[in-house]
Amino acid sequence: MGNTAVAFNNVIKFATITAGSAEVNLPIENLQNDLGAASAAWQTMAGVRASAAGAYFTVTPIGPQTWRCFCLCRTNLTAAAVVTVSLYNNPSTLVYTGTASAVVPGYGQAILDAGQDYVADYCVIEIDDPGNPGGFVNVPLAYAGPAWLPRVPMAWASTFGRNRKTDDFRTIGGQRYPTPRWSARSRQVVLDWIEGDEIWAEAGELDRISGLGGNALIIPNVQSATISNEAIFGIIEVVTAISYQAGYADCHRWQFGIEERL
Repeated sequence: MGNTAVAFNNVIKFATITAGSAEVNLPIENLQNDLGAASAAWQTMAGVRASAAGAYFTVTPIGPQTWRCFCLCRTNLTAAAVVTVSLYNNPSTLVYTGTASAVVPGYGQAILDAGQDYVADYCVIEIDDPGNPGGFVNVPLAYAGPAWLPRVPMAWASTFGRNRKTDDFRTIGGQRYPTPRWSARSRQVVLDWIEGDEIWAEAGELDRISGLGGNALIIPNVQSATISNEAIFGIIEVVTAISYQAGYADCHRWQFGIEERL
């Protein structure tokens, strides 16, 4: 397993955020909620599908922040969309710029790991999707902020799949008429070796906030070529309490699940 990233301190939620374009009933502030519905998203005005026209937003926290991982999830972006993330120090000194992963049809998310921590005053996320057939950009969920990369990544015992609901009507003759209702990607994350200096600031903090209903971002392998398929942004559900591992007081084991936020 490659380097796993777990991100849960979303700077977007407590920062000032502004957009180059927004529909009146779908403002940029909608990115500060935890819902993944298109009806509760940030959406640009009709015809705005490129950053030059206003398909961008700026995240400005109260003071300098640590940034590493970024995502736009459950979007209407096409596979040709380009999402660019830039970090600046005031007033306009570029600290970092990078391009997120391509959006995979059926997944609707662009993911970026910057490769290291950067400290910067604000973040600008630009979207260019001029061929989008909807004629606008719709982004229900976003993350920008720091990440925890456990010293020992998620174990091979970790699993992934989908949770789904389908109404399945069957006739007397045996014919079936399934009606899909919803489908959410999910993972069971096993961390076999959490070291003592990671337990409270990272694992313990994720455990504490997991019951508050907010979203976390799990990237199983930040170097994977299929990062857009693998990453999940959603609700954490604790499976087992944090335990001790192999008889060592400063090494721990923990298992939790995550389900994509719809």
